[in-house]
Amino acid sequence: MVFFAQPEKPERATLANPKASHSTLSPDLMGTAAYDDLLDVIHNPDANGMIEDDRASIRIDHEQDRADREVGRRDAVPLVDAR
Repeated sequence: MVFFAQPEKPERATLANPKASHSTLSPDLMGTAAYDDLLDVIHNPDANGMIEDDRASIRIDHEQDRADREVGRRDAVPLVDAR
């Protein structure tokens, strides 16, 4: 995630060898149409949602988490005992 949060470097690496960043995926696993769509997207320099998601988690998500901690705000999601 830290690698993808850097400016420009992850885009250069992904565009240099797009298939390498998704080497575990194949048409057999995800279907030919979905795999072809993936290849179209990872070859498109403007389609960088995955990278932007990692950048957000480093920047704005971190800032919002810190602000919540400073005012004592905690998650209100109930936990389930799975035992």
